[in-house]
Amino acid sequence: MTAPLIGNYGVNLEMPKSNGQHLSGFVIKELARRLSNHRATGDLDGYLRKANVIGLAGVDTRALTRRLRERGALRGVISTEISDPAQLVARAKAAPEMNGQNLIEKVMPSAERQYPAGHNIAAVGEPGSRSG
Repeated sequence: MTAPLIGNYGVNLEMPKSNGQHLSGFVIKELARRLSNHRATGDLDGYLRKANVIGLAGVDTRALTRRLRERGALRGVISTEISDPAQLVARAKAAPEMNGQNLIEKVMPSAERQYPAGHNIAAVGEPGSRSG
């Protein structure tokens, strides 16, 4: 995530926008300590822990994004168990190449879904949308 502060809205498990989480890891600059959304049913850290997704905070994610734009898709590893750089590089090299993967096909819903009346799901960039 490239926004400097992530997690301030919290998590609302009553209104999921996907058919589950599809993350292998989550990298951010800073994790919000307080939630600001009255509909939040939990925090991001707890959500990721429950889903067994490793997270990493304190990263200059904008610099990382620039590097990815310059070099293209890269493989990476986040670990709390391995500290040897050579082992981490070997693990990253053993991961599947990102180029050519159709990741959208793996995460898109299999069917259309209905949301409750009054639930604002405006697309990014549409008038009235709070995202983007």
